[in-house]
Amino acid sequence: MNKGKLIIWFCLVTFIAWGQTDKRYIEVMGSAESEVNPNIIVISVRLKEFEENKEKVTIDKIESDFLNAVTKSKIGNDRITLSDLTLNAIRQRKKDRDFYAQKTYEISFSKTEDVLILLDNLKPVKLDYLDIVKLSHTDIEKYRLETKIQALKAAEKKADALLNSVAAKRGRVLFIDESPDSAIGDWRLRNMDSNVLYNIADNETLGISEIPLKKIKLRFEILARFEIE
Repeated sequence: MNKGKLIIWFCLVTFIAWGQTDKRYIEVMGSAESEVNPNIIVISVRLKEFEENKEKVTIDKIESDFLNAVTKSKIGNDRITLSDLTLNAIRQRKKDRDFYAQKTYEISFSKTEDVLILLDNLKPVKLDYLDIVKLSHTDIEKYRLETKIQALKAAEKKADALLNSVAAKRGRVLFIDESPDSAIGDWRLRNMDSNVLYNIADNETLGISEIPLKKIKLRFEILARFEIE
């Protein structure tokens, strides 16, 4: 290739590149949020020996009371598992003879109403700890996609509003960027001390059925670029 042809080719490539970057477009961010009622709820309950009136309340007694509440709540054995067992790891007053055994159970639910029934039946049981450790939904991916689509539609509406203000119109989409999930909580709730929970439930103005269980919150942002006609 001679020098003259090389100069012409270089100028042509430069012109094409300049034309591509000079394309008129508008770039906007659209966002959307949604809430989903969970149908996968997992509760962790820890039982631990303690002293009452200078007498140790054994793990067997606490576990019996707990399982009675579970049975009263009509929870099947397939929904409850023993997730942790510690018989000799917890000591009090640094005395080898003072062991405080503990057990941790996990219970699975598909309805919030069943959770509230169990909490009501657990009020007389001396629990060491109660926590909702998981909230999810069997169709969570479907809800995620629906929320993303709403975020893209929001970007379209924003672009239309801005362009209409300057007598322009939105053309074909040039670019779509899906940002990472920005608020996929509250999958895990803050730890709840059982005594505090039961105090709320015993309040005359707040019945057990009114204790709020958080929903799954989804939030997505979509960056979209549209051609300006």
